Amino acid sequence: MSNKLNIEKLVLKLLHYYICLPSEHIPSLQSRLVEDLQAGDDLLDFILEIQSQLNLKIPISSWEKVRTVQDIIDLVKQYTNKCS
Repeated sequence: MSNKLNIEKLVLKLLHYYICLPSEHIPSLQSRLVEDLQAGDDLLDFILEIQSQLNLKIPISSWEKVRTVQDIIDLVKQYTNKCS
């Protein structure tokens, strides 16, 4: 499986866990974190966990620009590519 699919799968899995989405709710890549998924303070735990699992350090200023699930995937891919 490609790295892109692994990142997407990990992001969706962690979003389900940290944002407490019902198991039948599968967010689309265009889902907005706050408006559609009702994410709040739980995003901080999500950010810490995804960075920990992928051994990344992404600046807070980069996370502040994230609005959708796709934004998360793109940001993580960007930093994963920088580290490889």
